[in-house]
Amino acid sequence: MYKGPGECLQIILESFGIHPHNCECREWARRMDEWGPDGCAEHKTEIIQYLREQQVKYGWVKTLIAARRNPKLAWQMNWTDPATSLYELSIEMSKEFSKP
Repeated sequence: MYKGPGECLQIILESFGIHPHNCECREWARRMDEWGPDGCAEHKTEIIQYLREQQVKYGWVKTLIAARRNPKLAWQMNWTDPATSLYELSIEMSKEFSKP
């Protein structure tokens, strides 16, 4: 069953205890799903910039540090740049769901 990068990003964030319920986050997830992994690659810079803004705005860093809730994903994170890691993990996850 296909899951787009935006849906995958939401799954990853929720597994870390981050629940982005504001309308703007849902809109970004929808856009990422429409773009798909290849389209997200074209928009990588703006997606990562948005994620960085949300980290600051909502204090994700403290929550991400508590990511031991999901050690399988936590070890894949680059903790010096969580926004880029979240982006990359969501793309990888989406591609996995796309495999036949």
